[in-house]
Amino acid sequence: MLGSRRNGLSASKKPKCCTDGVFVMSIHKPPTIKYPVKVQKGNSKKIVYRTIRDIQQLKNNQAVGIARIKNKSQMVRKQGIYWVVV
Repeated sequence: MLGSRRNGLSASKKPKCCTDGVFVMSIHKPPTIKYPVKVQKGNSKKIVYRTIRDIQQLKNNQAVGIARIKNKSQMVRKQGIYWVVV
């Protein structure tokens, strides 16, 4: 029952998720992978898990990327199993 009031649609309105009566497929997003990032401030060291964006492999076989830590984009590099703020 497309036009019933039970599901909130009237007979004259089309559902918002379709165009010309054809439903549009949603775009597939890959799963978000969070990596361990070692954050050091003063004497304290902390490991937080963040998403690393724009990962680039440098010529000296070192990976560099960007992570959001404390609402700031900071450059991080791969060091062992952790990523470290540069």
